[in-house]
Amino acid sequence: METEPRQYAIDVPPLVHQAKQLAEALGFDLRPEGNSPGSVPAGPSCCIDEVGSLLMTLASAVTSGVIAEIGTGAGVGTAWLASNLSPDARLVTVETEPQLAGAVNELFSSMKQVEVIQGDWQEDFVQHAPFDLLFADGGGIGSADESLWPVVADLVSPGGMVVIDDLTPEEYWPDSWRGNPDPKREFAFHSGFFTATEIRTRVDVSTLLMVKK
Repeated sequence: METEPRQYAIDVPPLVHQAKQLAEALGFDLRPEGNSPGSVPAGPSCCIDEVGSLLMTLASAVTSGVIAEIGTGAGVGTAWLASNLSPDARLVTVETEPQLAGAVNELFSSMKQVEVIQGDWQEDFVQHAPFDLLFADGGGIGSADESLWPVVADLVSPGGMVVIDDLTPEEYWPDSWRGNPDPKREFAFHSGFFTATEIRTRVDVSTLLMVKK
């Protein structure tokens, strides 16, 4: 059965198309990871369009200051964040894997507002903080224990926002997940550092928006 085309389809910027081509060459899937209690990662994946459109909208509101990303991957999320940067805003992204960081750095080599760092976010990233918007897409943020909660929170300015994507809504959880705490939601709703909400980016995919108190 064919579905009708979306009347209000997501407008994907040219830079994102380039990043998707790079992702394909690097073997990255375009799918949500669906991280939740008991989930087993299915390998690296890229930012889906619904999340990317949200990121671009949020980044557009940062008229000055620094936007950041933990977990550059193949640069798709980076491309969404960079596609409508304000003239006085900067974007810094960090990736542990040298090959990925090098490939994405080449993709953004003509954009002086974008800096790609190869390294660990806890060691090579903190010097660029505090951030006005942080897309926490890697570096173990989703499974971080409570000892790292204040470390991540300190990366963000008061009133700044943290975005964590690829959550599975609770009604879609298998029975084996139920009754177990979800590290991402625990961080958002129970750490005490944020005012947070969970929104749907797809019917079966959620994203956390967290504003630093």
